Amino acid sequence: MLSALSVLGWNYFRGRQLGNRLQILVILLPEVIYLGLALGGIHLSLGLFLSFCLIAVGVYILLGNNPVMPPAAAKPEPKPSQPKADLQQLQGIFGVETFYATSSQPFQGGFIFKGNLRSEADVAYRELSQNLTRKFGDRYELFLVCGQERKPVVIILPPQPVPITPLWQKLLALVLVVTGIATSAVLASQFLQLDLSNHLGEVLPFALGVVVFLGLREYAQRYVARQAGLTLTMPFLLPSLQLGAFGMFSRVLSPFPDRRLLFDFATAPALVGVGLSTFLFITGLVLTPGIDRGIEVPSQIFQTSVLVGTIGKLLLGKSLATTFITLHPLVIFGWLGMVITSLNLLPAGQLEGGRIIQAMYGRQVAGWATLLTLIFLGLGSIINPLALYWGGIIFLLLRDQERPMHNELSELDNDRDALGLFLLFWMVVTLLPMNTNMANYLGIGS
Repeated sequence: MLSALSVLGWNYFRGRQLGNRLQILVILLPEVIYLGLALGGIHLSLGLFLSFCLIAVGVYILLGNNPVMPPAAAKPEPKPSQPKADLQQLQGIFGVETFYATSSQPFQGGFIFKGNLRSEADVAYRELSQNLTRKFGDRYELFLVCGQERKPVVIILPPQPVPITPLWQKLLALVLVVTGIATSAVLASQFLQLDLSNHLGEVLPFALGVVVFLGLREYAQRYVARQAGLTLTMPFLLPSLQLGAFGMFSRVLSPFPDRRLLFDFATAPALVGVGLSTFLFITGLVLTPGIDRGIEVPSQIFQTSVLVGTIGKLLLGKSLATTFITLHPLVIFGWLGMVITSLNLLPAGQLEGGRIIQAMYGRQVAGWATLLTLIFLGLGSIINPLALYWGGIIFLLLRDQERPMHNELSELDNDRDALGLFLLFWMVVTLLPMNTNMANYLGIGS
């Protein structure tokens, strides 16, 4: 019920900004049906609810391409507010050694210039931006992007004001943090086999630890954003009864300068998550032998991940060849951190992995990666329902790519490419479960 209310509110505000009234009605219809049936005692399965949402999104897009409104209600195409002299001066920033403009057309209060890129993207963008600033100051900003015909184009627009965070978003962020602490406490009580109402003091440190872990990841990301002058929304925590929380996400309200900064923005929290969670996991394994009081779990937990099982076998050896094993609490905490970080490294939308793919390979590859990831999660839900929940969140909230960057044509350097491939490989070996033959060969599980 809480999830449906959250999605209902999100889609209302999003639809109010992006669509006409009929589109808003379509995008809200699945949540209204879900809530109405729930109040009547009928609970739809999550799969059926997500199917309704998928159909609604398809109709929403169809209505956007073919708006249903009388001609009188349709808004006229806005005319460029710039005098003709602006266009002539804008054409003067181009040159045969940077970008040779062959045509121009009005676009959202600015202009699109088509032509030929005559130099490296970094050099062309730098010189064009300097020429634009000398002529117009801060009246315009320049974007060097790949156009619809897969050719470089230059877009010059007036700067867009950064929206102010409304009060409801701040309150929602606070509610989600409290909810995340609660779900983490419930998860901790299950691991510790304690009654939550009677042992809140023993459970609460674990729950707060999950939120602190997510907070450190968020701090790393915001540090990169602050250094680059980016503006972000409030961080929204995504509670989960299976993991305590799926993570935190923030919308970027200002355009990225280039793909390098997009990559740094995405990898900062990933590196913190990988380093901290792996350190805690290994430390817990080292402290496990001879522990008097720990957390008893099925040893098959080490079969859920190739990386987790391999590290566990190296440090615990034959002690994994049992039905149950008593572990230090840091092992469970580190393992949860590894899973949360890996889920956020999936190559989809505005997840860290999706941003990494977009920075490394561009928008087209990132779009295909998002689609394949959602299909993979849909198939994975047959084995683990967690994949369905996470896939639904990505589809509803995080599937979109980042807005156009000032310079989208410059490639990453080799060091960033290598780091991106390492993080994606780490994600795969963390989420990929062991097959039975491998587990038997390593002696994991009875």
